[in-house]
This record gives sequence, structure tokens and C-alpha cells, in this order.
Amino acid sequence: MAEQAGEEESKMLTRKDLERLTRELFDSLADFGPNGERNLERISAHFADELAYRIPFLPAPVELGTRKAFLEVLAKTNGLFAASHYKLEKLLIDEVAQTVVVEATSLRPLRTTGAVATFSYVFIFAFDGNLINEMREYVFSTDIEMISKAMDLESFAARVDEQARDAKA
Repeated sequence: MAEQAGEEESKMLTRKDLERLTRELFDSLADFGPNGERNLERISAHFADELAYRIPFLPAPVELGTRKAFLEVLAKTNGLFAASHYKLEKLLIDEVAQTVVVEATSLRPLRTTGAVATFSYVFIFAFDGNLINEMREYVFSTDIEMISKAMDLESFAARVDEQARDAKA
């Protein structure tokens, strides 16, 4: 028992570690290629295979259970944005729970029109060791109509929902 407790304690990340890993994740999320494609391999390195990912704000809320499904959702946005520039406004770090809540903003130019969409986010991350095993994303944009049209958001949400159902089957 004492050995197990010691092992559990050794897996706990410090506040500094949690902040560093969170900042590295956002650096990877902002890494876009010349054609608006994300570096999915780099992003993938931050997540556990079993990943509870939720986007409750969409017309059809998304709930995924694996890193693979999450990366497939990100891949569907390839080519939409020229880049993402995240500004991490506030990080609330709980060492005991191994969670990080991030308030962030971003500017994201659309590749097709050059119009810049602005976003405000709240992300909630839960860590298991160095990997994120739970992520919840809330987003607000005054440019949602522009994004909805560019992304066909209702159709996108339905496709992601269908993908999530197929993954569960």
C-alpha cells in the first residue's frame, strides 16, 4: 500500500509542470502549415489515447472518447484558418486535482477571405501524468455567423456527432 501511495505521488505534476504542459499544448494548437493544416502529430503528443473531449456549445454538442476521434475533428478544420494566435489570459491551476482552467482569446484569419475572426475561450484540462485525458472547450465569438458560414457549422456538428456515434458502436 505504501508503495502504491508513493507511486501515485510521483505521478503528480507540480504547478510549474502543469503550466508548462498547457503552454506547450497551445503552442502546438497554433502551429499551422502554409495551407492552413495543423501539425496533428505535434498536437497528438499532448493527449492520452482515452480522451474525454467535449464541446458543449455547438448546435449538436460534441462528446468524443478518444484522441483519434479528437484529431479527426481537428483535421476537419484543416484549410479553414490561416493561423491561430492564442493569448492565454488566465490559468487557474489545481495541483491536487491535476487540472488547468484556461481563459484565452485568439485571432484566426480565414484562408478564403482573409477576414479575421476573434474568439474568447474557456478550456478545462485534466491531466494524468504528462498527458491530458479530459478536455472541455467553451467558445464565444462575435464573428460566429462568419465562422458558421465558412465552416458550415451545423453540418460540421452533425458530422462530428455521427462520427462520435460510429466510434461508440
